[in-house]
Amino acid sequence: RLAEAFGLPFLPVEVAASATDKREQRRACAAAGLAVPDWRTVADEDEAAAIVRDWGRAVIKPADRAAGVAVRLVESAVDATRAYREAAHASRDGGAVLAERYLDGNEVSIESIAVEGRQRAICVTDKITTHGPYFVEVAHSVPSALEATLREAAVELALSACAAVGLRWGACHTEVKLSQAGPVVVEVNPRLAGDCIVDLVDLALGLNLYELLGRQALGEEITAADLIPRRYGAAAIHFLTSSPGIFLGATSRLEHEPPDWLVELSVTSSSGQRLPEPRSNSDRIGYAIAVGDSGPVAAARARWAIDSVAVRMAREPAPMAVGTGAGPTES
Repeated sequence: RLAEAFGLPFLPVEVAASATDKREQRRACAAAGLAVPDWRTVADEDEAAAIVRDWGRAVIKPADRAAGVAVRLVESAVDATRAYREAAHASRDGGAVLAERYLDGNEVSIESIAVEGRQRAICVTDKITTHGPYFVEVAHSVPSALEATLREAAVELALSACAAVGLRWGACHTEVKLSQAGPVVVEVNPRLAGDCIVDLVDLALGLNLYELLGRQALGEEITAADLIPRRYGAAAIHFLTSSPGIFLGATSRLEHEPPDWLVELSVTSSSGQRLPEPRSNSDRIGYAIAVGDSGPVAAARARWAIDSVAVRMAREPAPMAVGTGAGPTES
């Protein structure tokens, strides 16, 4: 709306509104004949319970949030009603909740940017997530190690989904599930990727997507030549998660003599911070970024760097009567 008011280049308001609503995304993709998960809107707890009876396993999520907030795998009516309450509370639209049939398979993301009115793929990013009940993204690597035919099918589907939603300007981060029946569109996000994926693309391919999108925002035309990689390497990020408790600190044997392939090793939590059970991408406490000759090599190095981190936590005791003097215990 600001771009429209000031005459700045951006998505039309109606396209932006649809692109940030997962229900509208799925309607647009289905109308274009693209593969999407079986899905339906959920109005109340009874409908949530009915979905599990119909599908067995389902994912319940807010229709208008990102970063995995309140996204939950459910396998029972009790889990489904609880997940509905969480998703409805997290929704910015006062209870916009959807459910989709759970699909087995790995997930990738396709990073793209618009050139001459249509999205052009820059790379495919491999992804590792936890398997439920909450889906926390644990790692990403660029470029993808998928075999060429499957990678090309995922890219074609992602770009078709962008076109169906109307994303003819700006960047997109499209998530695709590699199911047994073939690639399926999970989400179309009309923005650059998070989780330092933009930094991985720069490290691996020499393409700065922040710069490209910034140039577009200033009214410059981006051409296909701007998307040609400047280098052909690989980069990966692996995140650090923790169990619930009070964070006391962390150390790594790599602090004093980091290997030359380690770009960054960071802990983002502060001493004394109370950590919950990891339920979304916001609950991670650190990360490592590494480079290599291939995605799998860079991914293995980033994982090795994270495994070098020793985390000190204090376990919170169970509630006790006032005045017992019990405090947290360190682990």
